[in-house]
Formats: sequence, C-alpha cells, structure tokens
Amino acid sequence: KKTGYDCSIGKLSGSILRLIKEGFLEVRGTGPHRIVNFVPKVEAWKRLMSANLKKTHQIVPGNYALEKMNLPFSGESALSKFSQLAEPRLPVFAVTNQQFLKIRATGKPIGDFGEPRLLYDVRKEDPELFSIKDAVNPIEIYMDLKNDPDERIQIALEEMLEMYGLSEVANAKG
Repeated sequence: KKTGYDCSIGKLSGSILRLIKEGFLEVRGTGPHRIVNFVPKVEAWKRLMSANLKKTHQIVPGNYALEKMNLPFSGESALSKFSQLAEPRLPVFAVTNQQFLKIRATGKPIGDFGEPRLLYDVRKEDPELFSIKDAVNPIEIYMDLKNDPDERIQIALEEMLEMYGLSEVANAKG
C-alpha cells in the first residue's frame, strides 16, 4: 500500500509461498503465530545466484518519447548509476508493456529516424516498484548483465556488488 502497487492477496500469498519454497524466507511456528523472515543477505544472494530465473523483459529500440518521461534507467544506463561505468551512447529506460504502448501511440518522434535514439527495456512488472537512484534495483541490474562479455561491464558489476558486500559471493558462484 505504501508504494501504491496494487497486488491481490492471492498474488501476494503465492509469491510468499514461492519465496519459502525457494529458500529465501524462513518460517518458524504455525498458524497465526507463524513468523516469516528473510534469510541473511549473503545466503539469499547465494540462492539467487543459483536460481533458474526466466527473462521477463526485452530490449526494444525507440524513436519516440513522451514529453515528461520520468522512467527508471535499466541495463548499462542503470549500472552507470551504481559504478564508475560511463553512461552508454543510447540511454536505456525500463518500462512496462502498457507504458511502451502508450509511448508508441502518443509519443513524439525524436531524432531523424535513421537509428534509434534510445532503448526501452520492456518489463512484465513495474520497474519503478523497487527502483533505486532512478534506476532498476542492483539485483535486477546484476541478473540482466552478469553474462555480458564486455570486461567494462563485469568490472562495473563487481564495483556495484562491493557496495552491498556481495562481490565475493558472486565471484565464488560465477
């Protein structure tokens, strides 16, 4: 409720049960006295590193934008917010499918249409929900870019993870 994110009790309950099943939440007790806590950060990160996650977003080139586009950054644009990585030539913005369709339908053209002027990272869920520093959260950034062959990206990912005390865990699993 605090974030303004509309989530049904059924979806929330299903998500919590999945987090318990995958080992991200610990449960003590039963019934109304049941206590649910997240496992320690390093343990959760180890489990996340070995999780088989499906990609639920797609990068799409863009030549249209809305006049007041206040969207979180994604990809290399987001990583540049958490590291010394230079911002990429084309900014990458995270959007929902509905936002992307609105931009295509009502957005104004930018550039000369020779090449894309920006990239949209079209996501299933609202990227603003857990965004930090005007960018998708560091976990999503890491998962999106961990297999990128560019050495600069890998160095920047390491730098970002160091901020959270997780670089050793990533190196042990990677």
